[in-house]
Amino acid sequence: MEKQISIIIPVNNAQESDLAVPLSSINNQIGVDLAQIEVILVDNGTYKLKQPKLLELFANIEMTYLKTNQALDWVAALQFGLGQATGTYVMFMGVNGQLNQTDILQTFLRQMKAHAGADVISPLLLEQAFSPDLQFDYKVGQNTRTVRGRLFRRGFLSEQQINFPVGVPEHAEEYFCNLVHLFANEDVAVNEIGYTKFTNRHLPAGVLAGFKRPVDPQWLTMKEQYFEKLKNLNQQTYANEFARFVVRFYSQIKQLPETAKGTMQQLMQSLVGKNALTWGYVLGFIGDLKRQDQSPKAPWNAETAQFNQYLDGFTVYLKQLGFSFNVAQN
Repeated sequence: MEKQISIIIPVNNAQESDLAVPLSSINNQIGVDLAQIEVILVDNGTYKLKQPKLLELFANIEMTYLKTNQALDWVAALQFGLGQATGTYVMFMGVNGQLNQTDILQTFLRQMKAHAGADVISPLLLEQAFSPDLQFDYKVGQNTRTVRGRLFRRGFLSEQQINFPVGVPEHAEEYFCNLVHLFANEDVAVNEIGYTKFTNRHLPAGVLAGFKRPVDPQWLTMKEQYFEKLKNLNQQTYANEFARFVVRFYSQIKQLPETAKGTMQQLMQSLVGKNALTWGYVLGFIGDLKRQDQSPKAPWNAETAQFNQYLDGFTVYLKQLGFSFNVAQN
């Protein structure tokens, strides 16, 4: 039978007992022919499962067990699994996650039929975590910066060449989701909790963790990869996104501790240098924003001198590198 949904789970040094929760949440689904679903288990860790045959207990699931020849981080494991998927849609789960309701796959298939060709289907997500006083804390809502528990049309990902980045696991989901949201024609919001990320003392908390991730050097490395990707996909989209990022970074760097600001400013300067050919367009784009947005909270209104100084710093740096440019009239 043709597969409708491929569910990809990286093992990440978990044990067979750890996998019982996510797999049982799939195995126990009702109102759906599970022959339409495939589970791709990517055993990517340093330590492989000792008795993977135990997982045959989940007899309702059609499961493919893939053991990698070398240790892969969870991002590379997701990409590896994506390359093996055959379903119309793909879903990513962590070992520390589960389908929240026994009929959620039925809901997903119903949405797929009602919104034929939708690029993304996004349920509500439930995240369990410890609060600072060691009490359980629960958050429920839409999270557009994570891949967990959401359905992505596989053909769409292929058409738009959307893959996970290399070497930035802390920010891989943001990279992936940013590309998805730029190019998706339809993202169907499902007003049901579809996926739960739970806390487990034996499992790494960072696997398919929720946003918010820190603004750090690795984040800027991810952004560099992101803009290079956009440059190859669509020049106009790339120029617009880079201009918006320059504006957002002004506010983001202000939220960092003083000890981190200098390093991040230098790294941002380097990133601007690598995208110097678009700087004239960036200044024109921001000029248009200044004319259109008279909100007192906008940085060019709230902190006019400081924001202009921020932009001038990049302009001076680029001129020192020998670049010349005209402000584009957008």
